Amino acid sequence: MPLTQVPTAMLKEFNLGTLNPGDVLTFNGTNWVAQPGVPAGTILQFAGASAPNGWLLCDGLAVSRTTFAGLFAAIGTAYGVGDGSTTFNLPDFRGRIPLGRDNMGGTSANRVLATQADVLGGSGGAETRTPTGSVSLSGTVGDTTLSNTQIPSHTHTPNIFSANWSANTSPNGWGSGTWSNTGSGAVQGGNAASPQASMIGNTGGGGSHSHSFSGSGSMTGTAMDITQPWLTVHYIIKA
Repeated sequence: MPLTQVPTAMLKEFNLGTLNPGDVLTFNGTNWVAQPGVPAGTILQFAGASAPNGWLLCDGLAVSRTTFAGLFAAIGTAYGVGDGSTTFNLPDFRGRIPLGRDNMGGTSANRVLATQADVLGGSGGAETRTPTGSVSLSGTVGDTTLSNTQIPSHTHTPNIFSANWSANTSPNGWGSGTWSNTGSGAVQGGNAASPQASMIGNTGGGGSHSHSFSGSGSMTGTAMDITQPWLTVHYIIKA
């Protein structure tokens, strides 16, 4: 039973010696024995507005090494050295969650790769992450057919393969013939010749071609909240 429920006369009668807040009396079959109910350094979640008697908030505060000798003996300076001589720091759980020591018992579980997870009082993690990375690309663009509106302004030199002509060679007669693309000649007559030319063929079709491309760059995203869903409570430590 808790000592608060034991009459003072009973405590004296059984000569229990020095008792500490939180001690619990147990009967071993022969005698009543006072034992610590909760060892110093125990951390619990607590929904009350302030820490109960015998407990302190885990707020990182520097406290006396002599006033809280039992707690200092349990945790030492794992969570902060205080002023280096007369005080030490409580664990600071403000906005933090606990993590089981990865090498608890002497064997590393390798579940958390950060070395801080192997040390009491170690901390790590982040509230947000900003994605970063690099991008590289390369490739080839092949043939495509252009529409009239996509073709830029340009000119072509025609190649005339044949032409028909006619000429009034005298007041009473007409002549006719064919020009070749390699021939030459002259028309004799009283009147000028009137050639009728027409183009045969085209200036050539679109040729096969390709374009290569390559590039690289970096990217930086917007910081993202990566905290898990949470509900606020106090963390308290047994003094």
